[in-house]
Amino acid sequence: MAIAEREFIQSKNYAEKKKIVMYEPDFDTNRYQWLYQMRFKDSDLYEQKKQAFDQATTFNLQTTIGERLNAGLSERRDKIEDGVIRDVYTNEPLLDIFERGRKYRAENGSSISDQLRERAEVIGFSHIQKILCGENTPVGTMMLSISPPGGSESIYKHNFYDVFTLKQAKEGRRYIDARRYSSALGSEEYVYKVLQLKPDYFQDPQVPKDLTYDAYFLSHPIQIDPRAEKYKNADDLHADFHKKHDYVTKEEYGKILQICVPFILYYNRILNDYPYDIKERNTRYNAVLNKADQTLEWLRSKKSAGYILYDHSSPLPIEREASLLGRQPVRQVAGPCGPSSGFSSNSAGGKGSGSVFSDAFSIADFGISQEWFVCPKCKFKADGPIGNKCPGCGLTKEDYAEESGEPVCD
Repeated sequence: MAIAEREFIQSKNYAEKKKIVMYEPDFDTNRYQWLYQMRFKDSDLYEQKKQAFDQATTFNLQTTIGERLNAGLSERRDKIEDGVIRDVYTNEPLLDIFERGRKYRAENGSSISDQLRERAEVIGFSHIQKILCGENTPVGTMMLSISPPGGSESIYKHNFYDVFTLKQAKEGRRYIDARRYSSALGSEEYVYKVLQLKPDYFQDPQVPKDLTYDAYFLSHPIQIDPRAEKYKNADDLHADFHKKHDYVTKEEYGKILQICVPFILYYNRILNDYPYDIKERNTRYNAVLNKADQTLEWLRSKKSAGYILYDHSSPLPIEREASLLGRQPVRQVAGPCGPSSGFSSNSAGGKGSGSVFSDAFSIADFGISQEWFVCPKCKFKADGPIGNKCPGCGLTKEDYAEESGEPVCD
């Protein structure tokens, strides 16, 4: 048997506690190192997973750009299959991603108040799934999930609300239209809006006394029936909840993504072709962030009207421009543990590399799907990074290569 479902993680840094980040490029590296092995071991599985990984990585980076620039609206389409909501790219149950993110945070320094919030988010999403995946739930039903900022020590600083709408495709298959709206509502304003929808909203007798304000909202999503409520769709609800504030418009966000696509694809390319080149991966990731920031600045300047989208006739080829952008400092975004930015241009990644970005939106940010290691000897199944040695029997990748005669790609 080959190295089963997952190659050993090579960097010793994985075995240590890492500083919590919103988007962890090492998760990408883990997946693509495993994929690189499949290129030589199982070509059919390789092609199947490559397409899913590339789509998921592209979507995750586009979402990261939107969150970093405070896009006013982001959208995605989730599948309903076997009674659960699944990621459209990986087909993984989203509730599993939420739970894995909660566990990851708990094991890597989450504060007590954030742990309350993170458990509440899992509870809230399980309720959303139960309602929207119900056989008798009418199409058009919406679930409103409010996510106000956490407390002073929380890493969750963003203010937004999600609207999940049950829809049905022409062929009859049901799916979820998920929309995230940036918000400027304060505590009292949220309370007022919610009580209009549900007068008894805050009268749950089973709520623990220590539950925080933000955790209560996340654990109590609101069901909205368009047949009975004044809101017929997510945009109607947003029109009532919206309060004017500074954010990146949908049009601006679309243009930024257009311009950043070549840089995202260039990032994907290093993961596919050279998944062990961490330094180059960091450079290309920085380039994506810097290009997004630069583009927004251009779009909002007087010169934006004459700006031409990147194409192959650009004075700088993508390789050169990404190299230059990737070695420039990444704009810092204030975070709870100090300033957050990209990677140092001299860093090879891992602990202390500076891989701390914007504040997190959701525990789903920490639960990105992994192809974790399964030991070929004792069948130990890891649910996270394990370092260079199997926790079950102590087998290392070098030991396995020697015993099996199968080379391990470095």
